[in-house]
Amino acid sequence: NFTQYDIITLGLFLNGVGLLYLLNNNFYLFIFFLLLGHFCNILNIMYAKQFNLETKYGNNYDNLANWFKVLILIQVFYQVYKKTINKSFYKEYDGLFCIAITVLLLCNIHYSIKNCIRQKIGKKIDYYTTIWVKPICNLNLKTLQKYCTFTKNFDENATFIYLVLIMCYIHH
Repeated sequence: NFTQYDIITLGLFLNGVGLLYLLNNNFYLFIFFLLLGHFCNILNIMYAKQFNLETKYGNNYDNLANWFKVLILIQVFYQVYKKTINKSFYKEYDGLFCIAITVLLLCNIHYSIKNCIRQKIGKKIDYYTTIWVKPICNLNLKTLQKYCTFTKNFDENATFIYLVLIMCYIHH
């Protein structure tokens, strides 16, 4: 009897537990709980529509929760590893920083293209997303679908995994 809110909140809780383990220098439990929290995000995406669990504000809550998780994760990870990152930033980690920024940009491009396609086929998207994707919505549907196949490996779930891999590399 889980609702969409329950699944999202469980994911937030598990991410919080993971961050506490990171702060206590237990990297492996951090990764474990981070992946469990991400699994809740995947469950929400897969099963909310299938079992009619979506609510009016559930998708907005999901988006806010995901942004909150990413921003807090980056902040806490940086606080724990800032000596390591700052000490070697110009030597080794500048390439990782560029890779992380590129991955995040490609994720944003994929998200924008996907929402523009939704809008072009007649699905409703919220007002703020409409404004966000307006510059690229001048392209025709076929071109957008071609670009979407190129960027499909940078959806939100894949981007999360890429960032976790970068964190594992920095840890080791």
